[in-house]
Amino acid sequence: MVLNYLFKRRPEYKAKKLLCFSKEQMYEVVSDVQNYSTFLPFCTKSTIQNQNPDEIRVNLEIGFPPICENYTSVVTMNRPNVVFARSADGRLFEYLETVWRFSSVPEGDPMTCIVDFSIRFKFKNALYSHVASIFFGKLVKSIENAFIDEAARRYGKPLGVIADLQD
Repeated sequence: MVLNYLFKRRPEYKAKKLLCFSKEQMYEVVSDVQNYSTFLPFCTKSTIQNQNPDEIRVNLEIGFPPICENYTSVVTMNRPNVVFARSADGRLFEYLETVWRFSSVPEGDPMTCIVDFSIRFKFKNALYSHVASIFFGKLVKSIENAFIDEAARRYGKPLGVIADLQD
C-alpha cells in the first residue's frame, strides 16, 4: 500500500476488521467528530460549524511536525451503517476521503461487527506529500487504532480487534 503511494502519489489504505463492539458502538465513536481532538492522533482541535442529523461540517486542525494546518470536513452519516468524511475547502488537500462502513456479523454475536475502513488523500503541497509518504503506513494505522482504542475506553472492552479480514 505504501509503494502504491510512492509510485502513484495518491495514498490509499483499506482495511476490514472483525471487532468486539456492536456496529452502533463503533458508529458512535466514528461519528463523534466534536471530540476527535481528545482521542485522534494529530487532531489538535475540532470545531463544529454546523450540524444536522445526517451531516456535520467541522473545522479540523491537524498537527504533526513540521505540519500544522486546518481544513473543513463534511461528514455525512447513515446511522448506524456508514460515516463518510471529505475535505470540503480545498486549501490543504486536493482530496481527502474517509469511509467507515459498519455491518453486523451474520449469525454472530450482536456485540461484534465488521468494520470496513478506507482513506485516500492527496495534499496540495509537495512538501506535505513527501512527509506523508514517509509516515503514511504509521499514520493510517494510528488513526484506525485510535478509533478502536476509544471504543475500548468508552465501552470497557479489553480486546477490540478479533481478526483482520480480507475480501
